[in-house]
Amino acid sequence: MWTAGGGVKRRQVLERADEPGLAMEDRPVRIRALQTTALLCLHIDRECLTCWHAGRDFRVTGVGSALVRETLT
Repeated sequence: MWTAGGGVKRRQVLERADEPGLAMEDRPVRIRALQTTALLCLHIDRECLTCWHAGRDFRVTGVGSALVRETLT
């Protein structure tokens, strides 16, 4: 994932994958944590962002997703 501007640090590698790209070698980050961090940079309240599925509302980023603070300035 490549990001630029909006409160994200410059020239930072967050994860490294092996040669075929199948497994993370260094500091794996969950995709929901990246989504939560991106929503924070866009000033969107992640707790109010829901989708209707199977008769109830689900949070798009999940319940226990955390921020990836090392990417923020």
